[in-house]
Amino acid sequence: IEKNNAILDIGNGTLQENLVISFTSENNARPMLSMSVNAGKQKAHLIASDRLELNEWTFLTVVLDNGHGSIYMNGHLKAHGSM
Repeated sequence: IEKNNAILDIGNGTLQENLVISFTSENNARPMLSMSVNAGKQKAHLIASDRLELNEWTFLTVVLDNGHGSIYMNGHLKAHGSM
């Protein structure tokens, strides 16, 4: 996995109300799931606390609700914060 591969990118153009879900990996480590929100000059970013296991199915859920984001892996909360 290359660094910051987007798996979902929803929005109105570059840096305009975008929600980006991506895999993040550094130094060939197992990938992590991240969520970014771009709203003009404001940008928020969350990264899951655990890395994804290779060659295993993982149920991923990303929630953006009322300015707060959450990332779940297999039903367990792995990141939460203001977005």
